[in-house]
Amino acid sequence: MKIGIKTTKGVNSYSVLSKALCLSSMLRSTANVVAWSNEATQVRLHRTKCPYRVWSINFHENREINLSFSVDESHLAESLFSLLNITPYKHRIAKEKVNKNYQTFFISAIDADRVIDFLMDSYQK
Repeated sequence: MKIGIKTTKGVNSYSVLSKALCLSSMLRSTANVVAWSNEATQVRLHRTKCPYRVWSINFHENREINLSFSVDESHLAESLFSLLNITPYKHRIAKEKVNKNYQTFFISAIDADRVIDFLMDSYQK
């Protein structure tokens, strides 16, 4: 199951991008930065060891950010939200082309920033 966290508009994408690159460096993993016609940037974090297993961080032209986790159960994301006292204001379940379900939780930009900070702290320990 893939769980995405999509933030509201108004995010400083460069700040979060540099955090994501820093996070990938901590993981000693490969970070591939792909630019799509100057409208979006994607950072893929491979071989992560955190229980939440961050897979990708996508930055879209409207400055929304989608933070995806490769996890077996959605309760891992719910436990992360509970730990950080975050309440998603909306969620949806969709089907990927490969016929796997994924759930997207919509949270504020500030909360998304806190999630990335928490993951960075987790990897440092």
